[in-house]
Amino acid sequence: MQAFPRGCGAASLRVSDSRLVKYNASASQTQLGMHRDGPLVTATITLNRRDEYDGGGTLIEALAAGSDSGVQRVERGHVVLHPGAVRHGGEAITRGLRYVLVFFIFDADTVGHDRYCVLRANGLLAKAIRIPSKSAYRDDILRSAVAAYSAAIALGASTEAAHVGLGQALLELGRSSGGAAETVRAVDALLEAVALAPTNAHSLSTLSAALQEIGQLDDALEFAQAAAAADPQSLVAHNNHGLLLARAGRHADAIKDAYMVGLQLDSQDAELLCNIAVSTTELGQYQSAASIFEGALASDPAHARAKANLEALRPFLHA
Repeated sequence: MQAFPRGCGAASLRVSDSRLVKYNASASQTQLGMHRDGPLVTATITLNRRDEYDGGGTLIEALAAGSDSGVQRVERGHVVLHPGAVRHGGEAITRGLRYVLVFFIFDADTVGHDRYCVLRANGLLAKAIRIPSKSAYRDDILRSAVAAYSAAIALGASTEAAHVGLGQALLELGRSSGGAAETVRAVDALLEAVALAPTNAHSLSTLSAALQEIGQLDDALEFAQAAAAADPQSLVAHNNHGLLLARAGRHADAIKDAYMVGLQLDSQDAELLCNIAVSTTELGQYQSAASIFEGALASDPAHARAKANLEALRPFLHA
């Protein structure tokens, strides 16, 4: 209440969305890059014990100064509350699994209708993304999200969150329905988001993905590189940068300028190791590639792509 002295009576607070977030030290998401949320307050509740993982925590940029990293770590059942507009991220874990439950809270008495539309659209987009397979039902939710974001922008919500949300919803819809028109609209929305916040790594990465969908690979590479520069602690951003360099046939650059930068953050990341091995294979260094694939599998024995690529490479090892 001291942080939000106006309009934060308990009777007017509402939850616009909630989501369960999993961090896995050996696969998939080990951290979450710096970003802002749309709602008034973000609440992050720790669900498992601190001895079940190493690292982790909520990194709040405004609290990082001098020797203080800005990382807030709490015990199971405790909550970290902060303004949604403050840049924050999920600090990387280095061992085990970390689970958090995130709530997005707004004040029904003070939030404008435009902002309410953004909050509603955020909830719809999150709901659609949680549906794992393509379906007419998922597409209907995405169309509702697009309509809500569009309404918010028409009402004056000229924020990066509104435009990047619209772009992501259109991109997901284009991927699902195969509609090029939605993807082109996604690029336009994301360009607007980047114009409003040029250093928002999420906006830059999403724009890069949309440009790939319409075949503008040079521009996609430019924005992937910008995303990695905007959030140098993001393994995902460095990996995406490397994938685009590799797609352009620049495998040595992909290894040196992207994948290896990511490995400096996490030397055991199986996805990065697998992609390094793929580019090493393309460079004709088969023995080295096999060793790197084996390293990826040592880190994550269930990594299907590393396993399949290693098997495909074996006939070339003794040729």
